[in-house]
Amino acid sequence: MKKAFSAFRIWRLGDHGPQQVTDRLVEEEPVNLIADGIKAEVLMATPGLERELAAGFCLTMGWLDSSSPACEVKWRADAREAIVHRAKPGKSTVAVKATGGGPLGPRQAVKAESGRLMEVETFTRLTEAMSQTQPLFEATGATHAVGLFDLKGELLVVAEDAGRHNALDKAVGSLWLENRLYAAKAAAFSGRMSLEMVLKSARAGLVFLAGVSAPTAAAVRAANDLGLTLGGFARKGKMNIYTHAENLLYQAKPFVKSD
Repeated sequence: MKKAFSAFRIWRLGDHGPQQVTDRLVEEEPVNLIADGIKAEVLMATPGLERELAAGFCLTMGWLDSSSPACEVKWRADAREAIVHRAKPGKSTVAVKATGGGPLGPRQAVKAESGRLMEVETFTRLTEAMSQTQPLFEATGATHAVGLFDLKGELLVVAEDAGRHNALDKAVGSLWLENRLYAAKAAAFSGRMSLEMVLKSARAGLVFLAGVSAPTAAAVRAANDLGLTLGGFARKGKMNIYTHAENLLYQAKPFVKSD
Protein backbone atom coordinates (compact mmCIF):
# COMPACT_ATOMS: atom_id res chain seq x y z
CA MET A 1 0.00 0.00 0.00
CA LYS A 2 1.27 3.46 -0.86
CA LYS A 3 2.24 5.72 2.03
CA ALA A 4 0.11 8.73 2.96
CA PHE A 5 3.24 10.90 3.36
CA SER A 6 6.95 10.86 2.55
CA ALA A 7 10.06 12.41 4.07
CA PHE A 8 12.00 15.17 2.27
CA ARG A 9 15.14 17.09 3.17
CA ILE A 10 14.38 20.81 3.09
CA TRP A 11 15.87 24.14 4.16
CA ARG A 12 14.04 25.84 7.01
CA LEU A 13 14.50 29.53 7.80
CA GLY A 14 14.02 30.51 11.43
CA ASP A 15 15.40 32.60 14.25
CA HIS A 16 18.76 30.82 14.02
CA GLY A 17 19.16 31.20 10.27
CA PRO A 18 18.86 28.50 7.59
CA GLN A 19 18.88 24.89 8.77
CA GLN A 20 18.52 21.67 6.82
CA VAL A 21 15.84 19.43 8.32
CA THR A 22 13.64 16.48 7.41
CA ASP A 23 10.01 17.34 6.69
CA ARG A 24 7.01 15.11 5.98
CA LEU A 25 4.86 15.91 2.95
CA VAL A 26 1.44 14.45 2.21
CA GLU A 27 1.14 12.29 -0.91
CA GLU A 28 -1.42 12.51 -3.72
CA GLU A 29 -2.14 9.63 -6.09
CA PRO A 30 -4.74 9.10 -8.83
CA VAL A 31 -7.84 7.02 -8.15
CA ASN A 32 -9.43 5.91 -11.41
CA LEU A 33 -13.15 5.63 -10.75
CA ILE A 34 -14.94 3.04 -12.89
CA ALA A 35 -18.73 3.38 -12.52
CA ASP A 36 -20.75 0.57 -14.09
CA GLY A 37 -17.98 -0.12 -16.57
CA ILE A 38 -17.41 3.53 -17.50
CA LYS A 39 -14.26 5.45 -16.54
CA ALA A 40 -16.13 8.30 -14.91
CA GLU A 41 -13.50 10.32 -13.01
CA VAL A 42 -9.87 10.46 -11.98
CA LEU A 43 -9.63 11.66 -8.38
CA MET A 44 -6.33 12.90 -6.97
CA ALA A 45 -6.35 11.80 -3.36
CA THR A 46 -4.15 10.93 -0.41
CA PRO A 47 -3.48 7.16 -0.38
CA GLY A 48 -5.76 5.18 1.91
CA LEU A 49 -9.51 4.48 2.09
CA GLU A 50 -9.81 4.30 -1.69
CA ARG A 51 -12.91 2.06 -1.58
CA GLU A 52 -14.55 4.45 0.85
CA LEU A 53 -13.60 7.43 -1.30
CA ALA A 54 -15.17 5.88 -4.39
CA ALA A 55 -18.38 4.90 -2.61
CA GLY A 56 -18.72 8.29 -0.94
CA PHE A 57 -17.99 10.17 -4.16
CA CYS A 58 -20.68 8.29 -6.08
CA LEU A 59 -23.19 8.90 -3.30
CA THR A 60 -22.45 12.60 -2.74
CA MET A 61 -22.48 13.25 -6.48
CA GLY A 62 -26.00 11.88 -6.66
CA TRP A 63 -25.02 8.81 -8.70
CA LEU A 64 -26.29 6.57 -5.90
CA ASP A 65 -29.02 7.00 -3.28
CA SER A 66 -28.04 7.05 0.40
CA SER A 67 -31.32 5.30 1.29
CA SER A 68 -30.30 2.29 -0.83
CA PRO A 69 -28.04 -0.53 0.39
CA ALA A 70 -24.34 0.21 0.11
CA CYS A 71 -22.86 -0.38 -3.32
CA GLU A 72 -20.19 -2.95 -4.09
CA VAL A 73 -16.74 -1.42 -4.55
CA LYS A 74 -13.62 -3.29 -5.64
CA TRP A 75 -10.17 -1.71 -5.32
CA ARG A 76 -7.41 -2.76 -7.73
CA ALA A 77 -4.26 -1.31 -6.20
CA ASP A 78 -2.01 -2.26 -9.14
CA ALA A 79 -4.10 -0.21 -11.61
CA ARG A 80 -5.32 2.22 -8.94
CA GLU A 81 -8.88 1.53 -10.05
CA ALA A 82 -11.98 1.70 -7.86
CA ILE A 83 -14.75 -0.27 -9.55
CA VAL A 84 -18.24 0.74 -8.37
CA HIS A 85 -21.31 -1.25 -9.33
CA ARG A 86 -24.78 0.30 -9.76
CA ALA A 87 -23.46 3.89 -9.94
CA LYS A 88 -25.00 5.92 -12.76
CA PRO A 89 -22.84 8.93 -13.70
CA GLY A 90 -24.97 11.85 -14.85
CA LYS A 91 -24.12 14.04 -17.81
CA SER A 92 -24.49 17.15 -15.64
CA THR A 93 -21.44 16.20 -13.57
CA VAL A 94 -19.05 17.44 -16.25
CA ALA A 95 -20.83 20.71 -16.94
CA VAL A 96 -20.09 22.58 -13.72
CA LYS A 97 -16.82 22.73 -11.81
CA ALA A 98 -16.60 23.63 -8.14
CA THR A 99 -14.31 26.33 -6.73
CA GLY A 100 -11.79 23.67 -5.74
CA GLY A 101 -11.69 22.31 -9.30
CA GLY A 102 -13.73 19.16 -8.69
CA PRO A 103 -16.99 18.22 -10.38
CA LEU A 104 -19.99 19.77 -8.68
CA GLY A 105 -22.62 17.29 -9.73
CA PRO A 106 -26.30 18.10 -10.17
CA ARG A 107 -27.37 21.31 -8.47
CA GLN A 108 -30.34 19.50 -6.99
CA ALA A 109 -30.11 17.82 -3.60
CA VAL A 110 -32.67 16.29 -1.27
CA LYS A 111 -34.14 18.70 1.25
CA ALA A 112 -33.42 17.79 4.87
CA GLU A 113 -36.07 16.15 7.00
CA SER A 114 -37.73 18.54 9.44
CA GLY A 115 -37.82 17.78 13.17
CA ARG A 116 -34.10 17.06 13.54
CA LEU A 117 -32.85 18.99 16.57
CA MET A 118 -29.42 19.30 18.20
CA GLU A 119 -28.27 21.04 21.36
CA VAL A 120 -26.41 24.23 20.44
CA GLU A 121 -23.61 23.35 22.88
CA THR A 122 -23.14 20.04 21.06
CA PHE A 123 -23.13 21.77 17.67
CA THR A 124 -20.48 24.30 18.66
CA ARG A 125 -18.15 21.54 19.93
CA LEU A 126 -18.13 19.36 16.83
CA THR A 127 -15.02 20.87 15.25
CA GLU A 128 -13.13 20.59 18.54
CA ALA A 129 -13.97 16.89 18.81
CA MET A 130 -12.88 16.31 15.21
CA SER A 131 -9.58 18.15 15.64
CA GLN A 132 -8.41 15.68 18.30
CA THR A 133 -8.30 12.87 15.71
CA GLN A 134 -6.15 14.19 12.86
CA PRO A 135 -2.89 12.19 12.80
CA LEU A 136 -2.09 13.05 9.17
CA PHE A 137 -2.42 16.76 9.86
CA GLU A 138 -0.18 16.41 12.90
CA ALA A 139 2.41 14.66 10.73
CA THR A 140 2.28 16.96 7.69
CA GLY A 141 0.21 20.07 8.44
CA ALA A 142 -1.27 19.70 4.94
CA THR A 143 -4.53 17.75 5.19
CA HIS A 144 -8.20 18.56 5.60
CA ALA A 145 -10.49 16.57 7.87
CA VAL A 146 -14.20 15.85 8.08
CA GLY A 147 -15.85 14.26 11.10
CA LEU A 148 -19.36 12.79 11.09
CA PHE A 149 -21.52 12.73 14.23
CA ASP A 150 -24.92 11.60 15.45
CA LEU A 151 -27.46 14.03 16.93
CA LYS A 152 -25.99 13.62 20.42
CA GLY A 153 -22.55 14.65 19.19
CA GLU A 154 -20.99 11.19 19.29
CA LEU A 155 -18.12 11.00 16.82
CA LEU A 156 -18.73 8.23 14.28
CA VAL A 157 -15.79 8.66 11.92
CA VAL A 158 -13.02 11.09 10.93
CA ALA A 159 -11.35 11.05 7.53
CA GLU A 160 -8.37 13.09 6.29
CA ASP A 161 -7.14 13.92 2.81
CA ALA A 162 -5.24 16.60 0.93
CA GLY A 163 -8.60 17.55 -0.63
CA ARG A 164 -11.60 18.82 1.36
CA HIS A 165 -14.12 17.04 -0.82
CA ASN A 166 -12.11 13.80 -0.64
CA ALA A 167 -12.15 13.91 3.15
CA LEU A 168 -15.94 14.24 3.12
CA ASP A 169 -16.35 11.43 0.59
CA LYS A 170 -14.05 9.13 2.58
CA ALA A 171 -15.99 9.78 5.79
CA VAL A 172 -19.37 9.28 4.12
CA GLY A 173 -18.21 6.20 2.23
CA SER A 174 -16.75 4.63 5.38
CA LEU A 175 -20.08 4.74 7.19
CA TRP A 176 -22.13 3.81 4.14
CA LEU A 177 -20.09 0.67 3.43
CA GLU A 178 -20.59 -0.30 7.09
CA ASN A 179 -24.35 0.40 6.83
CA ARG A 180 -24.04 3.09 9.53
CA LEU A 181 -24.58 6.24 7.49
CA TYR A 182 -28.18 6.53 8.72
CA ALA A 183 -26.85 7.54 12.16
CA ALA A 184 -24.80 10.47 10.84
CA LYS A 185 -26.70 13.77 10.99
CA ALA A 186 -23.89 16.28 11.55
CA ALA A 187 -20.49 17.05 10.07
CA ALA A 188 -17.47 19.09 11.15
CA PHE A 189 -15.13 20.56 8.54
CA SER A 190 -11.54 21.72 8.98
CA GLY A 191 -11.70 23.89 5.86
CA ARG A 192 -13.90 26.28 3.96
CA MET A 193 -17.54 25.28 3.41
CA SER A 194 -18.36 25.83 -0.24
CA LEU A 195 -21.45 25.14 -2.34
CA GLU A 196 -19.89 21.81 -3.32
CA MET A 197 -19.53 20.72 0.30
CA VAL A 198 -23.10 21.71 1.18
CA LEU A 199 -24.60 19.82 -1.77
CA LYS A 200 -22.49 16.74 -1.05
CA SER A 201 -23.50 16.84 2.62
CA ALA A 202 -27.19 17.12 1.78
CA ARG A 203 -27.03 14.11 -0.53
CA ALA A 204 -25.48 12.11 2.33
CA GLY A 205 -28.37 13.02 4.64
CA LEU A 206 -26.40 15.41 6.87
CA VAL A 207 -28.38 18.24 8.48
CA PHE A 208 -25.93 20.12 10.75
CA LEU A 209 -22.70 21.45 9.21
CA ALA A 210 -20.03 23.12 11.35
CA GLY A 211 -16.78 24.63 10.07
CA VAL A 212 -13.78 26.39 11.55
CA SER A 213 -13.91 29.15 8.92
CA ALA A 214 -16.56 31.12 7.04
CA PRO A 215 -18.78 29.57 4.36
CA THR A 216 -19.23 31.06 0.92
CA ALA A 217 -22.36 33.02 0.07
CA ALA A 218 -23.46 30.28 -2.33
CA ALA A 219 -23.04 27.69 0.42
CA VAL A 220 -25.27 29.71 2.76
CA ARG A 221 -27.99 30.12 0.12
CA ALA A 222 -27.94 26.40 -0.66
CA ALA A 223 -28.02 25.40 3.02
CA ASN A 224 -30.94 27.73 3.61
CA ASP A 225 -32.88 26.29 0.66
CA LEU A 226 -32.15 22.71 1.71
CA GLY A 227 -33.07 23.15 5.38
CA LEU A 228 -29.54 22.63 6.70
CA THR A 229 -28.14 24.35 9.79
CA LEU A 230 -24.81 25.89 8.80
CA GLY A 231 -22.33 27.27 11.33
CA GLY A 232 -18.88 28.80 10.88
CA PHE A 233 -15.95 30.11 12.94
CA ALA A 234 -16.62 27.33 15.46
CA ARG A 235 -14.06 27.69 18.23
CA LYS A 236 -14.27 26.94 21.97
CA GLY A 237 -18.05 26.99 22.14
CA LYS A 238 -18.45 30.08 19.92
CA MET A 239 -19.91 30.12 16.43
CA ASN A 240 -21.64 32.14 13.73
CA ILE A 241 -24.90 30.45 12.72
CA TYR A 242 -25.91 31.33 9.17
CA THR A 243 -29.01 29.23 8.49
CA HIS A 244 -31.87 27.45 10.26
CA ALA A 245 -31.01 28.23 13.87
CA GLU A 246 -34.49 26.93 14.74
CA ASN A 247 -33.06 23.40 14.42
CA LEU A 248 -30.96 24.04 17.54
CA LEU A 249 -31.87 23.69 21.21
CA TYR A 250 -30.47 25.81 24.04
CA GLN A 251 -30.80 24.14 27.44
CA ALA A 252 -33.44 21.79 25.98
CA LYS A 253 -35.53 24.69 24.66
CA PRO A 254 -35.74 26.11 21.12
CA PHE A 255 -32.70 28.27 20.37
CA VAL A 256 -34.88 30.68 18.39
CA LYS A 257 -38.50 30.67 17.34
CA SER A 258 -39.10 29.28 13.87
CA ASP A 259 -40.69 31.60 11.34
